[in-house]
Amino acid sequence: MSLIIASAAGLGSAAMNIVFSYASQAADIAVADGTVRISANLISWVITLSGGFIANFVYAFILLLKNRTYKDYFAQGAGPAYGKALLTAAVWFLALGVYAKATALLGR
Repeated sequence: MSLIIASAAGLGSAAMNIVFSYASQAADIAVADGTVRISANLISWVITLSGGFIANFVYAFILLLKNRTYKDYFAQGAGPAYGKALLTAAVWFLALGVYAKATALLGR
């Protein structure tokens, strides 16, 4: 089983690199329209990660309906969990933003 998971992870990583190479064209278009190169690289991340977002969102939504756990989002005391989720998302996005801007500074 672990060999299957490792193989799938390897294929997924290769697929991400392929998508990044195509998504860089969107960054080039943004630069041609006047966006600074250091900020235009964020577009590649949006394009690349949107496929994974859609798959994860649909799967999570199906599980919420199947297990009837969607009610937990409105349960008493759920507020602190929302705060932690937003903080985690902000830190993750900042890390991606710094990485994307740093790749622009590396040059070719």
